[in-house]
Amino acid sequence: MSDDNTSTPIEMRLSEVPGVVSPEMELTYVTAIPMNGSTFSSNQECRIGLNVPQDCFVDLKRAYLKYKINNTGAAPIFLDPLIGGAAVIDNWRVIGGPGQYLKEVFNYITF
Repeated sequence: MSDDNTSTPIEMRLSEVPGVVSPEMELTYVTAIPMNGSTFSSNQECRIGLNVPQDCFVDLKRAYLKYKINNTGAAPIFLDPLIGGAAVIDNWRVIGGPGQYLKEVFNYITF
């Protein structure tokens, strides 16, 4: 009697699955100055361009923005210590090269 009915099919054996090549990854730090100025008022759009070479990947889940907020107005501003500068971001958009929306988040701080 054959035990073919009790053995694991070849498609489900992890040892039989060929390995997949992962793309070469390189960690880089980029300093990006906003494309539309350095001083912003309320409800103004701040655009930051990221130049990515063709046939390359960007891991936006592990990317972050580091920025400094200087209050040049007369009225003091108070930021929540838990959310910090994210309180000044209302809407967040990631736009691809040809202009299509890759990600769009409204009310960013509540996301």
